[in-house]
Amino acid sequence: MTCRSKLARGVQTALVALLFPALFSGASASQLEFRDRVIDASPPSDSVCCLDVCAIGDIDGDQISDVLVASQNSIGAVWYHATDWTRYALGDGSFSTDGEIADIDGDGDSDVVLSCISRGRIEWWENLGDPTQAGGWACYSIGDDFAHDVCVGDINGDGNLDVVVFRVDQEVLWFQAPPDPHGSWTRRSISVLEGEGLDLGDIDGDGDLDLAADRWWFENVNAQGTSWTSSLFAPEWGARCRDIVADMNGDGLKDIVISYSEDSGPVSWFENPDWTEHVIEPTALVGAHSLEVADFDADGDPDVFTGEMHTSPQKRVLAFQNTGGGHSWTRITLATTGTHNARVGDVTGDGRVDIVGKNYDGAKQVELWENRSILVSAESPAPPRSDLDVVRMYPNPFSAHSTIEFDLLDAGRVRISVYDPAGRFVRTLADETFPAGPHSVLWDGADVLGRPVPSGVYLVRASATATVRTRKLVLVR
Repeated sequence: MTCRSKLARGVQTALVALLFPALFSGASASQLEFRDRVIDASPPSDSVCCLDVCAIGDIDGDQISDVLVASQNSIGAVWYHATDWTRYALGDGSFSTDGEIADIDGDGDSDVVLSCISRGRIEWWENLGDPTQAGGWACYSIGDDFAHDVCVGDINGDGNLDVVVFRVDQEVLWFQAPPDPHGSWTRRSISVLEGEGLDLGDIDGDGDLDLAADRWWFENVNAQGTSWTSSLFAPEWGARCRDIVADMNGDGLKDIVISYSEDSGPVSWFENPDWTEHVIEPTALVGAHSLEVADFDADGDPDVFTGEMHTSPQKRVLAFQNTGGGHSWTRITLATTGTHNARVGDVTGDGRVDIVGKNYDGAKQVELWENRSILVSAESPAPPRSDLDVVRMYPNPFSAHSTIEFDLLDAGRVRISVYDPAGRFVRTLADETFPAGPHSVLWDGADVLGRPVPSGVYLVRASATATVRTRKLVLVR
């Protein structure tokens, strides 16, 4: 599984709509379109089992997200440089299911968290500055016992990234990070639980991270991660589900999307707070071990991706375009070759959310579904040009810096500011007069006092004389 609370699919649709309605005016998106490309046609994985881990993040600091995969046999962990897809070794080991790319030590570059079977522990790999070199990584233990699901987030609000894991059919727990992550991490139990699947998000809206695990959600009662209450949100579903926390209908509340990761069944989202089930895909999918939520068409609402793995006879890889506030969906078939533990992010640097996956078993390849969706339909006339256009923000998601490009029809004063998902002011990037033409500003992920802000979805608001433009920008530490 993955920790979607810090990735591109953490959509804050309702807050954006309420605070910045210009984002939603006049949108006209075509049907989703993806181009299938192969990153590695023959990853050096064992012929039987198993290419397990997939993660996306900017590993080398070039402002474009790279791809990491890891195996239970043969290859250990490797990463692919976007966009030439040169393969580099990360380290040896036998790794299980989930991994995360995040800045664990807070030094401005991306580290990696993995669950290692061969060493029997959760571990983090420190990026020493040149991840392309054989000695570019150092490995440290977080805690004993490998786990199926791994998430990264600040559970207790101390500014350090903690690690939450789900040991399948056993226990959900978290490791509290010390101020220096090279030291000893504190292991804290959350619940004994059957099943699998894990994601983080502020489900009750009180400002701290809660979590969804299998069919349950757990409230972080004291915001310290030492007291939790559990609630069953999908009582009619069986165990072994995949979980995504996201606002699916734009009401400002975090809902939960689930699929059957091992067995067969529909794909649904459960509406917070009464947990009414809304079916996205009624057809029973088999082994839908890939589940993601992202705004693929950039229209301000969340779309859904899912994929069946090798256990399915049909091996369907599907995207669902949100055409009605989370209640109407258009299904698009991307492939019938299956995928496992696929992830989303902009790995081509064009501002659109792509999909990367690989097969767990059998014939394996690392595969990219490049988002080629046309965001304004060809049948619609081009909208009149406004005095201010935000052309693009790249990379998005980002970990160190992101460039915001904008274009002015006429000379004038422009103010560009960043807000957090709750609409709170973070920083002003520009407030001055610019000549007509293209311009750009840089955000380094810091607030007005120069302090690094946490991972999350931020709102970039650009305003000129008669125009306001707001876009979502995802920071991944």
